[in-house]
Amino acid sequence: MTKCYSVLVMGMVERKVIVTGKSLAEIEANAYAEWTSLTGGHIGTAECIEANELEVDWENWDDE
Repeated sequence: MTKCYSVLVMGMVERKVIVTGKSLAEIEANAYAEWTSLTGGHIGTAECIEANELEVDWENWDDE
């Protein structure tokens, strides 16, 4: 089952991203990818600091 998380990623820039995934490993990987895309940061400097599961109404979820 897919879950949605708010993840705080810290590197040269600290940024909270919202990602989905089916496992914590996938959520972490998606958070790093989203952080890199948003900040232009190098994934090698990134670290997931905290993750909080969000309640989502999947029937009305718009992933765009």
